[in-house]
Amino acid sequence: ANQRSAFYWAEHCRGSPVVERLLGPLFLGVLIVDGWCAYNQIVCAKQTCMAHLFRKIHAFIDAYPQYRSLMRFYLKLRRIIKDGVKLQGARKALPELIFQRRLKALHQRLDTLLAWPSPNAVLAKTIDKVRRQRAHILTFVEHEDAPSHNNYGEYIIKKGVVKRKM
Repeated sequence: ANQRSAFYWAEHCRGSPVVERLLGPLFLGVLIVDGWCAYNQIVCAKQTCMAHLFRKIHAFIDAYPQYRSLMRFYLKLRRIIKDGVKLQGARKALPELIFQRRLKALHQRLDTLLAWPSPNAVLAKTIDKVRRQRAHILTFVEHEDAPSHNNYGEYIIKKGVVKRKM
């Protein structure tokens, strides 16, 4: 799905063979993924849906409001993504070397965030969730017009998903 259209396929299972049958083993666009491992088989540029990831972190924040470090972690991660959106938008106006330096700085900030010193057990679990998606968190910055989320697709296919669940 994208901002204009969606392809919805109902299937009895949701494994990687279904994904590969629909997209093929090689996808030429940027695939926005929600962390579901079935997408790992597809060769393509992948972007973690940050809306999904942020919702997971918010669930931890809601469940454990006493751990303020969760909110600090979330705010720092959100700032990195916002700065990534700005960098993506400024790419055409920047010399390639400057763009690459700024992108590298974003990656370093993300790595520093994931190396949080002495996290409590809940924050450690949150960091692990983000770390598993690390390779696909800033992909959108490198691709013109690639979003950091798949909210468009989620919105478009919502009726089909509700029908499937019923």
